[in-house]
Amino acid sequence: MMTSNARLKSRKKNASITHSTHRHCFRTKYWLSSLLTILLLLSGSAALAQKPTVAIVVWDGKAKEGSDHGEIRIYQLGEPAKSVNVKIKYQGSARQGIDYRAYDNSLKVKKYRTIVIRPINDGLVEGTEDATVRLIKSDDYQIDRQHSEATVRILDGQLPDIEFEKPSSVNREANEKAEVKIKLSRAYDKKIELVYTVQGVLAVEGKDFQFKSNKLSIPAGKKEASIKFRVKDDAVPEDDETVVIRLTQATNANIATVESHYYTIKNDDGRPTRSIIHDRIYGALLGFRAGCSMGAITEYNWPQDRIKEIFGFQDKFIPYKHYGDTWAHPAGATEDGGERHKLMCTAIIEKQDRIGYRELKDVWLRDCEIEDMYYMTQNYDRVLLSFAKWGVEPADMPITKFGKPQDLGEHIHLTARTFQALPCINAGDPENAIADMNEMGKLYYEDPKDDAFAWGAVYNAAMALAMLPDATVNSVIEDALKYASPEINAEIRDALAITEKYTDPMNRDMWQELSDMYMDPESKYYAFDRIEKYQNSSIYENVSYAFALFKATNANIKQSVLIATNRGYDTDCTAASAGALCGALSGSTKIPQDWIVTLDAGTANNPYTNAHFTNRATADGLYRALQNKVHRMEAELKDLKNNVAIASKTKTDKLENYVKLMKKWNVIE
Repeated sequence: MMTSNARLKSRKKNASITHSTHRHCFRTKYWLSSLLTILLLLSGSAALAQKPTVAIVVWDGKAKEGSDHGEIRIYQLGEPAKSVNVKIKYQGSARQGIDYRAYDNSLKVKKYRTIVIRPINDGLVEGTEDATVRLIKSDDYQIDRQHSEATVRILDGQLPDIEFEKPSSVNREANEKAEVKIKLSRAYDKKIELVYTVQGVLAVEGKDFQFKSNKLSIPAGKKEASIKFRVKDDAVPEDDETVVIRLTQATNANIATVESHYYTIKNDDGRPTRSIIHDRIYGALLGFRAGCSMGAITEYNWPQDRIKEIFGFQDKFIPYKHYGDTWAHPAGATEDGGERHKLMCTAIIEKQDRIGYRELKDVWLRDCEIEDMYYMTQNYDRVLLSFAKWGVEPADMPITKFGKPQDLGEHIHLTARTFQALPCINAGDPENAIADMNEMGKLYYEDPKDDAFAWGAVYNAAMALAMLPDATVNSVIEDALKYASPEINAEIRDALAITEKYTDPMNRDMWQELSDMYMDPESKYYAFDRIEKYQNSSIYENVSYAFALFKATNANIKQSVLIATNRGYDTDCTAASAGALCGALSGSTKIPQDWIVTLDAGTANNPYTNAHFTNRATADGLYRALQNKVHRMEAELKDLKNNVAIASKTKTDKLENYVKLMKKWNVIE
């Protein structure tokens, strides 16, 4: 038993331990508190030191007195935390308030702010003037070094406009004395000097054609003139060739909308001997553009019954307004999907080989004008072009320091809707068609794992396989589905199963049942549960419907385009994808001749499209590119065989098999 003295000593000892423990805890809390305070102060200092970065860029760099304004944008780069007051200064040969009206010298910017340069029509002959807006330093932000000022050119409203009379023309090779007309909006009392560039596409200057100069003088008082050159009639069966003339500089005049002319030298010495694959490429091209043009007439995203009520049965090409456009597209002209397709075709034809996204970007920068694109494209096309103009690398798209296109979403159908030029350059080579699709898709898709790539792979594989002369509808479907995941395979087969219930593909019940797969809320494939933007334009429906029409019509281009045009919802996109796939197998021979004539006229008569190659010249260019690609692969194969030490057997075997396949079908000798 513990004595009173022992208990007293024990209490004192416990008290001493408790006091020591409290003192230790106090010191620990003190140091933790101090450390937390220091960290908070450091964090606050870092936050204060992180100023927002602002940049100024050109959106629309051309304005004109009395008719057109220009646009400049100020961006707060990255994710803006709050608005910032940005100071600017107006300078350049044009004077604010005298030559144009704009904004104040301080603007509040959140994500971006548009400065509209509105020219004043002063009635004075001054020539082209520059309105430059420069960012001014401030303690509130830092300025992006690459984008500290932006300039809009103001064209003089007192000068006449000058442009080509037509955007394109087709002439036989025997017409050796070639000329292209230039027109003025009105006569002018001074001589006009014009400078232009010349580009031969499948044609070589000095061999196929010859210009004496790249300049033209138009005497005072004249309203028209001609650029003249000579064409060499060589009596050799060859491709249709194109000479592209681009106006680059004018003195005493303003270059207007039709600033380029595509002069097609039509081969009149008989068609050269080609593989049937050439006609498959031509058929795919015509099927695609027929679908774009006719499907755009009815594209109101209405159901089938509403389309029937308004249009009856649409089976003719007619002028149309697309997405509320203020102008009527000519009969046979394509639309936004056609514009993307043309740019890829141009890039491939010019390179004469497979392309990467950088080559495509270069064609964007040369051939696309923001003002023209308002008549032809979606907002995201214009935003992506602007990113390219502002120096954004294609690898960094579509999400950039400037933001991203707000109307570009996931699971959209672009990989199957507009990439058809890629399987043309990769005819019979589904793996490389898929690889090229993945490359181009980086420009449009935020997530590299977006299932638009997986679905697009199946479609592009089918296109490439269909171009082989021994392909059939069933072989194309079965071989393409080998590139599908089990889920995609099952979904496409469900669509194909619907077509097997009907003997006549023109049966509207079949169209409706296919649409209900994606538009009926009770369907397990209901598109609105799978995609947030452009629900009517999902990759799922586009590919499944294209495969279904390919099978139901036995690759009949006309039937497929007519069904897709009249079935409702995303009519032009479905028609384009189905038409191209059918054309890749059937070729051009089953397409009505009046369709072919109308489709060429639609391109020729469209002042705003980015390219005016005829459909035949486009097919010739793509086929020639395919030939050059195969020749390159043959040379690469030879090098690999000569360097056995570094050669990969798998790569060598693939190259050898493909070159043999192309020789079998007479693409190369």
